Amino acid sequence: MSRIAPFWARACGVLIQGVGVAGLVVVLISVGVLPSRVLAVEAGWFWADWLILLWLDSPGDLAIPVVAFCTLSTLLNLVFERFDAGPSAWFLKLRVVDSHGRPASWPQLFGRALGVILSFMTAGFGFLWILVSRHQRSVSDVISGTCVTRD
Repeated sequence: MSRIAPFWARACGVLIQGVGVAGLVVVLISVGVLPSRVLAVEAGWFWADWLILLWLDSPGDLAIPVVAFCTLSTLLNLVFERFDAGPSAWFLKLRVVDSHGRPASWPQLFGRALGVILSFMTAGFGFLWILVSRHQRSVSDVISGTCVTRD
């Protein structure tokens, strides 16, 4: 029997998938598909200082991996959520369903992706809404008419 997924399970799911996508971006940088200056910290620099200098000197070299991460995350999440696949589904038994308990449709998932982008743009407010929502739904769930369940 499925029940609404608790905040901790959803947070772990985001973390698991985020680490996986970050690893994929690092591989793309390592093989030369994406600019490699992000990983090439000059001797004597702290990585955070290097990123600030890189941002001021050549913002595209920093923006391209960030855009790649966001794009890959969105595309993979759409596929994972539609087909109940991916690390969150396998390890945490999380599923995205509509209000009737059926798998979410593609239009709902695109609305959910838009809600996730809006949640990130508001410094995570849309995700923190889960903590105060009576039905433990994020802003992206409300926008798309979906909820995350855990078996």
